[in-house]
Amino acid sequence: MRKRTYVLLKRIVIRSTILICCIGALYVYFRTGTFTVHDYRITGTTEEQAEELKKQFGFLADQRIMKLLPGNRVLSYHDDEMRTLITETLSNTKDIIVYPSGLHTLTVKIQSYTPIFAVSDTHAISENGTVYKEIVPLDTFAQLSISTSTEVSQSLLFAMKTLASNIDTVLFKVHYITIDEFNDIRFFDESKKTNVIVSSDADMVRVWSNIVSAVDTDPLKKKLLEKKELLEYLDTRFGNKVFYKFTNISVPAIIPPHEMATTTIQ
Repeated sequence: MRKRTYVLLKRIVIRSTILICCIGALYVYFRTGTFTVHDYRITGTTEEQAEELKKQFGFLADQRIMKLLPGNRVLSYHDDEMRTLITETLSNTKDIIVYPSGLHTLTVKIQSYTPIFAVSDTHAISENGTVYKEIVPLDTFAQLSISTSTEVSQSLLFAMKTLASNIDTVLFKVHYITIDEFNDIRFFDESKKTNVIVSSDADMVRVWSNIVSAVDTDPLKKKLLEKKELLEYLDTRFGNKVFYKFTNISVPAIIPPHEMATTTIQ
């Protein structure tokens, strides 16, 4: 056999083999159940929500992609439509990861936003400052109101959350927080009659240290013990001093919050 004929036959055999393999692969993929999705492993949500999503994914799987590809295979599935379904069903979704984890399984990992404050009865703000519609009740979260001209950073949100938790343990349960156009932050109780005033550019750790020292120093310490419900405000915006006022006490008082300071300036 001539060398030229041998080379030609070799090319024909190789190309025929490749063609047969491609046809076989297409047949297996399109006409058999080898790569058909039978299970969706969904994490990051409740069992009830996962079951509802699986039903919706099943409806999608029956539809072809671009009227050609099967929508129920591990290599051709309705990725965009699945993500849309998840975000429509779970409005607090932050991120979605979808990938094949077997010949018959798709894994869906859902990451949700973590609310730190409510901004309405239905919407919350997350740690990174994203406002979104929350699916869990927000009754236990303080409601935050921000002036339209004010920008709030992620670090400030975290500091406010920490300070609100500290106020909860020592003074009163924080139910409302406002940030006005002057960047002053007010932490209110449920009645909105008592509040702690803080400057947004202050060191929140030092602010809390000043508050702790002030409430542990007479005469404020005694007044809080005797008539805490009459407290109107604690104002921490003026250096290392804490101003306070009680209802029916006309002259506000100032307490230096340092441990060595024992006098009250009125």
